[in-house]
Amino acid sequence: MAIKLLGVFVTTLALTTFLTACVSQPSTVGSNPKSLFQTSTLSALQAGQYDGQMTIGELKQYGNFGLGTFNALDGEMVVVDSQVYQIRDDGVAYPADDEVQTPFAAVTFFEPDQQFTVNESLNCVQLQTHLDDLLPDVDAPYAIKISGTFAHLKVRAPHKESPPYPVLAEALADQAIFETENTTGEMIGFRLPDYMAGLNAAGYHFHFISQDRQTGGHVLDCQTGDLAIEVDAIDQFRLDGI
Repeated sequence: MAIKLLGVFVTTLALTTFLTACVSQPSTVGSNPKSLFQTSTLSALQAGQYDGQMTIGELKQYGNFGLGTFNALDGEMVVVDSQVYQIRDDGVAYPADDEVQTPFAAVTFFEPDQQFTVNESLNCVQLQTHLDDLLPDVDAPYAIKISGTFAHLKVRAPHKESPPYPVLAEALADQAIFETENTTGEMIGFRLPDYMAGLNAAGYHFHFISQDRQTGGHVLDCQTGDLAIEVDAIDQFRLDGI
């Protein structure tokens, strides 16, 4: 599998070699709808770097779909249908102001090229295994939207932190956890290959937002009902902000 990194096609083995040269290079905003734009890295977030310079208004220039967090780790981010929501530790989804900043986020312009349905009860591990069977290449990156009613959801949101910041593992040890039943909404996220670990979360990473846009969080576990799945293959990755 090869993906395009800021105008350069590289094999998965050459990803690290090209990364330094490609970081923070200029590119045309929105020039490739198959591009995944990301500010900073998961490794930086895990190290406690919770203050970024990119505003939500700037982030929306690069995609209408995605996820992330906010400065000071103030909640989970869901980007869907060009709207950005901030899900704080009360479990409530708030529309995010354009002036708010993010230390880590990944977005794309979502244009699904595959659709599937699930008509059976699966937990999140089973759902991911089922998705792996459906995807044409698990060594490729994908944006994925899963819509429907979930029989059970377990989600989390971190508490807002103050400097000096703890590392992410310590911050999440005291996260707020919410469980709901028969909730309709959307899981928004990505499946990224193992070679992108450290840049972002390898494997599946989903945030949930309810259909009424009132609640959500980072998905920890689920039990599905009838679901519609949309998949958008990604062929370009842009890293900014480190």
